[in-house]
Amino acid sequence: MSQFQTLVWREWRQNRRGWMTLLLLPTLLMLALLVWSAIQGHGVINMGPKLRDELPPAFMVLALTVSLLGLQGLVVAGGLVVQAGGLARRDRQDRSIEFWQALPVSDTKSVLATLVTHWLLWPLAAAWITLGLGLVVGLVGVVFDGGVSALAHVAWGPTLDAMLHPGLRFTVGYPMALLWISPVILAVMTMSAWFGRWGFPGVIMATVGTHVWLRLQHGSHWVGDVLRGLSERALLSVLPSSEPAEVIRLIKGSTVQFEQGSATMTQALNSVLPEAVKAYKQWIWQSLEVSVSQLIDQWALSVLLLSAALVALMVLRRSPRRLVVLRWVPAGLLKASGH
Repeated sequence: MSQFQTLVWREWRQNRRGWMTLLLLPTLLMLALLVWSAIQGHGVINMGPKLRDELPPAFMVLALTVSLLGLQGLVVAGGLVVQAGGLARRDRQDRSIEFWQALPVSDTKSVLATLVTHWLLWPLAAAWITLGLGLVVGLVGVVFDGGVSALAHVAWGPTLDAMLHPGLRFTVGYPMALLWISPVILAVMTMSAWFGRWGFPGVIMATVGTHVWLRLQHGSHWVGDVLRGLSERALLSVLPSSEPAEVIRLIKGSTVQFEQGSATMTQALNSVLPEAVKAYKQWIWQSLEVSVSQLIDQWALSVLLLSAALVALMVLRRSPRRLVVLRWVPAGLLKASGH
């Protein structure tokens, strides 16, 4: 096992309980809500008894899976934001940095292992595990709503297909999204590494102050435009850029058949399900080409350079040689100026 793999394994060992808790809490909450709904007799999906009874079980599985994914995404993102500042100064707070610096492990690898594990590997793993847990929650919902016999009516092929492609799309797009938001993440972590608990407030005050000063003095909204541009590119990396028009059209058509009485809701939706899943997959992947093309423009280069500089500052803060460097910089500037 390489040094980097060992450092990643260390992150897993230190954080596995917290990560497992974050994964299980939304799932347990969803299951508790299903049990409560079953006890109260409201049904799993509150859409009126007639319409709910006519919905295919596959719809319920997908609806509950999407709900769990959304809830889990908020929990994971919130945990990362809360933990961001503390990660940068964790080893100094628990004094384990003295142990790690006594080992033949570079500070660069230590910093990169923390970043890769927490901001790349953990969210990707959480997404796929949540997809599996969402399938379990969906099947439990089907059983609560229609009994065990309802499982036989789940269209497994289209259902699993509709769950697999969003997972693949997120796996491909999330690293690109992470690139676009990395300056914000690394700025918070770098400031926290150097200034402790004042790092996060410092980033906010510096950002707001710069934005206000540029707007008042020069009439420029440069800070807001940059943050908006980064967020839009990050969202485009993981989400389609438009509504699923074809999917909506097919579902509306099946709803019309149901309202006219020419077919039950199950029959109407099942008739368009294969075509709807095909259109849904095309919609999921449609913005990927645009996202990839954005990786070769000047924005991407600027983000990479800024992120690399921030990582270097984090490594410098961690390194015991930083005092030598910080003393050399002013001396070098004085020498260059002729003093």
